[in-house]
Amino acid sequence: TMRLIEKLQYHKDLLLHEANEEFNFFSIRIKKEYSSLRDYIKNIGIYDAILALAATSCNQNYVRPRFTDKKQFIKATNARNPVIESLDISYVPNDISMSEEDGKVLILTGPNMGGKSSYVRQVALLVILAQIGSFVPADFFELSIFDSIFTRIGAYDNILQGESTFKVEMTDIMQIIEGYTSGSLLLLDEVGRGTSTEDGKAIAYSLVKYFLDLPDCPLVLFTTHYPTLASISNDQLRNYYMDYIEEKKSGQNWSSVVFLYKLRPGTASNSFGLNVAKLAGID
Repeated sequence: TMRLIEKLQYHKDLLLHEANEEFNFFSIRIKKEYSSLRDYIKNIGIYDAILALAATSCNQNYVRPRFTDKKQFIKATNARNPVIESLDISYVPNDISMSEEDGKVLILTGPNMGGKSSYVRQVALLVILAQIGSFVPADFFELSIFDSIFTRIGAYDNILQGESTFKVEMTDIMQIIEGYTSGSLLLLDEVGRGTSTEDGKAIAYSLVKYFLDLPDCPLVLFTTHYPTLASISNDQLRNYYMDYIEEKKSGQNWSSVVFLYKLRPGTASNSFGLNVAKLAGID
């Protein structure tokens, strides 16, 4: 038995030695041909990306975007969120209108779970898809070239650096203020929610006012639960909300909400947070 074990170990060591020899030989060949291999891989990567864009552009109801010489311009008809749509979810299409004529700063209100964040992401995704050469999910899409897209979406903290969710949010906002240009697209989702209501309102209000008072305001899409922002008077500001139906059934002491996920001009005064809590099963 010992001789068999020793023989097995001998063959294992021999195999390991042969494998190392072959790997070293392989590494030498790779080193000699590195430049050619790098170019092959780069070209295959480009081909793969183009193939992916072509396959995406063949999707049903995708359209070729049009680029305009106008500055700060987005116009879309029946646009959709490509990520949500790819999950085989029937996505409600919406128009997009942002320009000197249609307003550069859009304030978007509406109930929780009503589709505000999905709409914001939709705008960003369509602009990115268009600018990398893809068709987009819409009936019509025309836009100007944007040099950058800045987003402040989601809530997260940085425990290791001792930064709260709100501190991270404010740091992101400062980076946007320092980095944007008149050719930027800014997507700000519920800025100010990480602190007290009054402080949050003040920060959100001041931020919207700051951009509106600029000589050449960039395009800004700002979602919020603070209807106060709708009271700002400026020619470049437009108010929209995600539509819903509120209905009270007999025998119930609370109203139920049906989300329509449709963009409408105006302002929603209720976020229906209690209804969402009810949906989550909280008594």
